[in-house]
Amino acid sequence: MPIPKNELVGLRIRVERLLRGDKRPEDVAALFLALRDYSGGRECVVEIGNFVAHRGERSVGITTREARDFFSTARFYIDYIHRNRPVNLFDLPKNISSLLESSFRRTSNQMIRQHLNMNRQTAERSLSELRSRFTLDAQGRVVLTWPTNVDQAMLTCLLGHLTARPAFTDQQLIEQLSGSLASNDLLLKSELRAFKSLREFVGLFAVANMHLCVIDLGDGTAAELAAGAINSQEAIGVTASAELKRAIPVAARDAGFENDDAFVRRRALEFVESCAPDVGKFD
Repeated sequence: MPIPKNELVGLRIRVERLLRGDKRPEDVAALFLALRDYSGGRECVVEIGNFVAHRGERSVGITTREARDFFSTARFYIDYIHRNRPVNLFDLPKNISSLLESSFRRTSNQMIRQHLNMNRQTAERSLSELRSRFTLDAQGRVVLTWPTNVDQAMLTCLLGHLTARPAFTDQQLIEQLSGSLASNDLLLKSELRAFKSLREFVGLFAVANMHLCVIDLGDGTAAELAAGAINSQEAIGVTASAELKRAIPVAARDAGFENDDAFVRRRALEFVESCAPDVGKFD
């Protein structure tokens, strides 16, 4: 269903004003709000439209997803790696399967090849097979049955580091906003280049609307978004900060607007040897 014709006229006026260099935040806000339901599946457009519409706590969207993925991995990192606590393959965290899945999404192809000597597609199949061997023993503990050296390499690769990356960048945002406007007949093909030159303005608008919003991390805790300088003050973006156990602050560039690669902190993952698990009896 297209945008109603009576709304298109007013939205087109706002686009033309922006193209003339008359940069008004209220025009950008109106465009994001109108395009939320007509984005054509462009997540960045929906995300900023929702931030404009609902200031406060966010529990859905790509920023929420990235923040939850990062901080769930951060909790594991603090509990095990930071405190030099060995990982017992026969008494794993209850959320180990989802933790590996979210960490895999954040791990680069380069890191996968470097540490597993396989491409992403092969690693994904290997991870799926590994996750299929998680089970509960008679005491209700999560165990990995028949662990292999490949399993341990996979766990080390995915859980032995913290990787922070932006949920999206200003380049992705302007590309998706331009695409949504064009698909709704609000931006001509000949105007695309000029509109994309508004990247910094649109990016700063997004930063301002995300500043001081709260992200529900899905486990009873929350992260606060804050605008500021990032990457040695070479860019302006948004970071998400949360307090994790004993007031250990962790900040992630979960909504930053920059082009640099994500930072990686890596440490070895130590495994503890144990006897074969009791997985119960089955009829």
